Amino acid sequence: MKIALLNDTHCGVRNNNQMFAEYQGRFYDEIFFPYLDKHNIKHIIHLGDYFDRRRDVNFYSLHKNHEHFLKPMIERDITMDLIVGNHDIYYKNTLRVNAPKELLGSYDNITVYDEPCTVNFGGLDICFIPWICDDNYDKTLLTITQTEATIAMGHLELNGFEAHPGHYMENGMDPSFVSKFKKV
Repeated sequence: MKIALLNDTHCGVRNNNQMFAEYQGRFYDEIFFPYLDKHNIKHIIHLGDYFDRRRDVNFYSLHKNHEHFLKPMIERDITMDLIVGNHDIYYKNTLRVNAPKELLGSYDNITVYDEPCTVNFGGLDICFIPWICDDNYDKTLLTITQTEATIAMGHLELNGFEAHPGHYMENGMDPSFVSKFKKV
């Protein structure tokens, strides 16, 4: 099974700047979907921050995202598992109100994960870890402890890892809580 990984696509980035929406569209139209077509990839795992703004979504940004990303997915019969990230949530201390569930949850080809869980892909278990906050901290640690998965995927800020070229995370979590996994 082939799976494409995406993260931090930030629909509505730079204050819903139309030029950035067009730039993102060019990436999907000219690079991403042609690659999926060439390699017959029919599933995407999105690792969080699908949306950019925590409090609102611009209609133009939604329109362009539908045109350049969601519609091509539907046309190609591509499915997506989407893990909720920190930019996707309305409140900082809970994932209960989140844009992916509210805006994408009704799509038949998209599954939104706003709770930690283990998902099986062709016999391979993967532990999904949405953004960790006060409300889901204990459940996340319990899920990690109980899962048999050797791979974890999530929207994480882990100390010591490069977040941007030349910038290493210093204010995130100690990565030891995911040390049981072979790959994170």
